Parts: sequence; C-alpha cells; structure tokens
Amino acid sequence: AVMVRVRFAPSPTGFLHLGGLRTALFNYLFAKKHGGAFVLRIEDTDRERTVPGAAEAVESALAWAGIVPDESPQRGGPYGPYVQSQRLKLYHKHAHDLVESGAAYRCFCSADRLDTLRSIARKKGLATSYDGACRNLSAADVAAQIADNKPHTIRLRVPESGHVDFQDTVYGDVRFDCKIIDEQVLLKSDGFPTYHLANVVDDHAMAISHVLRGEEWLSSTPKHLLLYQALGWTAPTFTHLPLLLRPDRSKLSKRTNDMFVSSLADRGLLPMAVLNFVALLGWAPQDGRDIYLTLPELARAFDPAHLHRAGAVVDMEKLLWVQRHHMRSLEPATVGPATTALLARVEGVERSYAERVVLASRGTFETIVDIARARFFFDDTFQADPDYSSVLSKHKGQAAAGALSLLVGDLTMQSRELTEDGVRETLDRTAALMGVKGPQLYGLVRHALSGAKAGPSVPALAAVLGRERVLARLSHAVTKVTDMPCAGPCSKGQPCGSKGNNKQEGSCKSS
Repeated sequence: AVMVRVRFAPSPTGFLHLGGLRTALFNYLFAKKHGGAFVLRIEDTDRERTVPGAAEAVESALAWAGIVPDESPQRGGPYGPYVQSQRLKLYHKHAHDLVESGAAYRCFCSADRLDTLRSIARKKGLATSYDGACRNLSAADVAAQIADNKPHTIRLRVPESGHVDFQDTVYGDVRFDCKIIDEQVLLKSDGFPTYHLANVVDDHAMAISHVLRGEEWLSSTPKHLLLYQALGWTAPTFTHLPLLLRPDRSKLSKRTNDMFVSSLADRGLLPMAVLNFVALLGWAPQDGRDIYLTLPELARAFDPAHLHRAGAVVDMEKLLWVQRHHMRSLEPATVGPATTALLARVEGVERSYAERVVLASRGTFETIVDIARARFFFDDTFQADPDYSSVLSKHKGQAAAGALSLLVGDLTMQSRELTEDGVRETLDRTAALMGVKGPQLYGLVRHALSGAKAGPSVPALAAVLGRERVLARLSHAVTKVTDMPCAGPCSKGQPCGSKGNNKQEGSCKSS
C-alpha cells in the first residue's frame, strides 16, 4: 500500500487565515487517520508578495492550534529543504527537460504586450489567456533571442485538441477541454518558478500521495496533470475543498482581520474549539456529532468522502457555541492550552494556580480573555471600596453581616487548606446557625471575595483563592460592614441609624 503523505503549502504573504487553517487541519487529520506524514512546505516563489516573517507566523499559528507537522522548515525532514526559494535548481532542471521534450516552450513576449492582450480580452468579456505567439518559434529564432539576452519565460504547451480527465474526491469525474486551458508560465524571467511548476515538482519529489486543497485550484488541476504526464510521473489523488462563505453567501475574503487565526487566539478562543468549528465547515461527520474535544477524535471520524461541494458558511455565532461547549468540557488532562493562553495575559501567576482558575471558571466564562479580565483572581485591588450597602439591602443585610463575622471566625479556626466541599459545608452551617438563607450569605461572600455579581460558584472561588486570601478579603468585608449604619429595624421596631453592634437585625444596643 502507498504510504499516505500530504502537505500544507501556504504562500508567506500574510497571516494564516481560517481557510488556510481548515486546509491544514484536513490534511493533518487525513495523515493521522492513515498513519501517514503531514508536511508543511512554504511556497515563496512570488517574491513581490512575500512578507518577511510570514512563514514563521504560519508555523507559529499551526503550533497554537496543535497541528504539528512531521516535516517542515523548522523541523526538517528527509525531503528538505521545505522552502521553495531554496529549491530553484530543481525547478530549472525540470523546466529545461520540459522544453527539450516539447512539453513547454520559451516565450519572449514583453510585459507590455501581455498587458495589452489581457486588456483587450477583458473588454471583449473573454478569458485572459495567452495567444500562443511564441508557441511555434523556430529553433533559430529562439537561439537568436537567447543570444541577445532577451528576457523570457517558459510556458506550458497545451495540446490543441482533446481533453484532460481526472477524478476528484469531492467533484467526482471532472473533464476540461484543452481549448480552454491556458498555456501557463512555468518559469518566470527572474528564474523563479510559478506555483504550477514548483507545486508539481515538489509534490513528486516529496512523495505526496494525496492533495487536499481549496476549490479555487480545481481549474489549475488539468495544467498540473499535463505536467505530470509530460514528466512521466504518477499524479496524486486530488480532493478540492468547498469554498468558505460569509453569511450573505459571498466569498470569505482572506484579508478579513477577524478571520485570521491570530485574531481568534487574541479573542481568547480555545485552539480545539476553533479546530472543531473549522472541521465542520464543509464536512458532514457520519456519527452525527457537532462536538469533538480532541484531535485524535476528529482524526478517527474524518473522511474526505463526506465533504460537501456547496460552499460552507462561516457562522461566528456557531463558533462561540462550540467554544462554550469546549470551555465547559475542560478537564485537568485537557486544560493545558487554555492555561498557557491565560498565562500569556496575566503576570506573576504560577501555572498551577492559573490551571485551577481555568477549571473553576470553565462553566462561567466564555473565553480566556474573559477569565483574564476577572481581576479578582489575580490581585486584591478590586476591594478598595466595595458597595456593601446595596448587597446588605438586597440580602436583608445585618443578619447576613453577622453570619459573615461568624464565618470568618469559623474559617480562622480551621488549619486545613480550603476545598469546595469544605467551604460549602462551612457556609451552610453558618447560614443555619444564624438563621440566614443560603443565597443571602452566599451573595455577601461572593461580593467580599470578588466584588462581582457573577463568576464561579462561591465554594469553587474560595478554594481557588486559598485560605489566606479568603480570610483577608472576608475580614476586610467584616470591617466595612461593621462601620456601616445599621439597616434596622431594631427590636423596638424603630430605625436605628447607629454605627456598630449591627451584627444582626434586632440586636442593636442603640434604640
């Protein structure tokens, strides 16, 4: 059996886009499912559009997503180098072989002439294909122009009749008439290959068995197949992925900032949630699931045979829905990427503490950014002047305030570290002793510990903050409450208005 070898071959012209991530993911999943190799190759032959640092940014984005190539520019491998600009001699050799065999020819047309051809074709509403002016130059004409050092390219020679047939995993049997196949430039006048030549040469040289790429390359496939045939090579199996669309069904732009992988990471989305969402763009799992929590789960389920032809709409609300599922499903074994993301956003925090924060917050906050903004986890400055009057009023305050004081005493006497169960038991016991409803005491304690109306459960929050921090914040709250006017009424049924001795309704010494 042929070993499965696939590749993701982006051009380093910008940041990795959602569509590129999907292409990388599907190649990765296919390789892992079949015990094959996933190759990252950088196709930097378009020198004008190449952005310095973009290649490294692509590999960094894949690393964030957990898609680790088996072979790449950074990791190396047996088929390197994995950057096309470092493989120019190989392309020159095969371009020369194609000219010698008659499958390609030298074109001396100037850029001005080609621009004029394209302009005329556009005005007539025709395809902007080459007119073949240099196709039948004699050997003497070619030799003379080369002797004059006239700049030239090398073009593919397309048969004047017939058709190119191939089978695509998604589109089935596909046929292109040779009359509509452009005689594409293979080697530019600057000595760099175009995508078409370099792509075919490298896929063969790197033993690529399956090509999974965007639908926009479907019309280029017949050109590639003509090259495989001319060079005497066996072509790989082709799978062309459906387009990504906006909700209005227009094509998703690669330049949309919020669709860059780095933008999604900056928003605090979990890598696996993004991969889960991306996998569902154009692919219909046969197990009927929407949620996959790990890459191995996805790899076992993935099958290119169940890709759609129709474009896939990118629904950001669906992404957030998937994100919420993944946040709720975090476990100690899978919390690593989320912890790393949180540590990148807060300073002076140990990893073990950050991990406990994430696990406590998984059912409350939607993204890692939301957790990082919950400053009560990371510093105590939030409690500079909390508004206890509104909390006490809401919870019929003084009884709850007395319970808060009793709670501090109870926790102070406990020497062990706080646990969720232990804190819950202490809170419930304190509420029962003071005749306070649980929600009243829980609300006041939440305010004391976080200054927030929402967040993790009070026992979970206390367990994460730890005994020392909890006692400090509760003691601070007792001081603030004690210094407030009594909420009354006192035992005589009159408003008290005094300060102090206001531990419980009706217990004031003042009248």
